[in-house]
Amino acid sequence: MEFLDVCDENGIPTGEIVERQVAHKDGINHRTAHVWVVRIFNGEPQVLLQKRAMNKDSFPGKFDTSSAGHIQAGDEPLESAIRELEEELGIKASGHELEHIGKFHIEFDKVFNGRMFKDRETAYVYVYRKNVDIEKLVLQEEEITKVQWFDVRKLDELLKNRDDRFCVPRKGFELVKGWINDMRDEKIIIRLAVAKDIPCIGKLLYQVHKVHSDLRPDLFKKGAKKYNDDEIKQIIANEKTPVFVADIDGKVVGYAFCIQKQFVNNNNMTGVLTLYIDDLCVDENMRGHHIGTKLYEYVVNYAKNNGFYNITLNVWADNKEAVRFYEKIGLRIQKIGMEKIL
Repeated sequence: MEFLDVCDENGIPTGEIVERQVAHKDGINHRTAHVWVVRIFNGEPQVLLQKRAMNKDSFPGKFDTSSAGHIQAGDEPLESAIRELEEELGIKASGHELEHIGKFHIEFDKVFNGRMFKDRETAYVYVYRKNVDIEKLVLQEEEITKVQWFDVRKLDELLKNRDDRFCVPRKGFELVKGWINDMRDEKIIIRLAVAKDIPCIGKLLYQVHKVHSDLRPDLFKKGAKKYNDDEIKQIIANEKTPVFVADIDGKVVGYAFCIQKQFVNNNNMTGVLTLYIDDLCVDENMRGHHIGTKLYEYVVNYAKNNGFYNITLNVWADNKEAVRFYEKIGLRIQKIGMEKIL
């Protein structure tokens, strides 16, 4: 038998306990822990939903929160969330990897399999932000039949239209949507790079190079990066090659390498001062939060305040996602490079 703490509507235990089936039979308030697995995919937020097994006593065969379960008597919400995530999906998470984003009250009376089910619960909601490979998950077969990623925007429409395939608690989903919006506007500090940032910058350089080597393996070496650590150190120490980084809670999640360029005593070119963006990158796990836009806007303000005439950059034609991004933030074609492979 599974015993639960009897709680008030705020989730505060009263000191009494109740057996789980009795709680659902008599509509006694108790606590649950809900975990939403969230990722950014192709710039858009997605949530992982589980499809409930057909033998469940409520909402069989429906898509539901990534992981959820009752908080057993005497347990705390966080430890229950960690336990359910591992039991249902095989994800071993530590406490600091789960972010508590709120709680909400659930109350309904509904008949399942000919039996009245009275649910009164206070749900504690957590977010697990990882790009989980669903092929490697170990599902609890008696609880779940499958898992699937859903775009948040599309899921929002489906829930508003009351799509019968889902039993996702609307209040929980609204908490997650609010958290995603807050993440888009979270405190991102843009600053000049310093020596301690070099390891993080190096990792991001590998990400950028992989994009290029995947697109043009004939030109870019596999597994390489544009600059080594010593070169990065020299670059950030040179005032004519400023490197700006996007910092969230002390972690570098993006950068913009810049180079000051100017024609001096040139026969046919004027001497305007140009700020050339040599490289711009946002961590692949943090895309979709407008970090690239914030970096670019910071570079623009820096250029304006320091007397630059224009900002330029180069982008490979095959990197269509980057081309779309640069066009979206207001950059226009200045010149076009051409090639013919022999």
